[in-house]
Amino acid sequence: MKDAGHRACVEAALNHERTERTPVNNFALVTAARSAGVTVESSRWNPQLSAKVSVDYAIKTESDFVKPILDSQVPFVDLGMDVTFPEDDYGHINKSICDTQEDIDALAIFDPYEASECPNFTKVFVDSLEETARILPEDLHICGLSWGPITTAGYVMGVENMIMNTFMDPDLVKSMIRKVTPLVSSMQRRMVDAGATVMWMADPTSSEDL
Repeated sequence: MKDAGHRACVEAALNHERTERTPVNNFALVTAARSAGVTVESSRWNPQLSAKVSVDYAIKTESDFVKPILDSQVPFVDLGMDVTFPEDDYGHINKSICDTQEDIDALAIFDPYEASECPNFTKVFVDSLEETARILPEDLHICGLSWGPITTAGYVMGVENMIMNTFMDPDLVKSMIRKVTPLVSSMQRRMVDAGATVMWMADPTSSEDL
């Protein structure tokens, strides 16, 4: 892997040091796939293709980061949820699965380190990150990603339901968040072990706008 100064540039920026250029992260899903003439659907489930199109796109656009075709909705399939995957977009969760404390208690949280418990997460995230690290030609930062714990809880419980219960039954909401938080942190650790050098964790359901 060639040291092209990508990680040094990022480190300098994080240390508030003046540099010749600002680090760039071309954070793309559809664009990366389409730039290689393939769909998100064809590369989402193919770690080799996922890594290749993403690395090629990052190099073409002079990004300092690369993210394979990681669909943040895939882990919910391993939680037993109904998810639809469009040809050229992130997946769509069709229905929440936890309404009561009994539902939360019964929810089986998978171990990201046990591929048999999470075959979809393993293929789309772990295998793609490992392949990206293997073929990386320059020292780009490799991005892993997941939803944050509150957004994850919102998908499992249903965001509208969770907002209502924030006022009607806050202990239920806290229980839901406590249930999924270890999953979020363990998925992130697994991605780091697979080769991610930087983690992106979005939590829009916890945002001030909402």
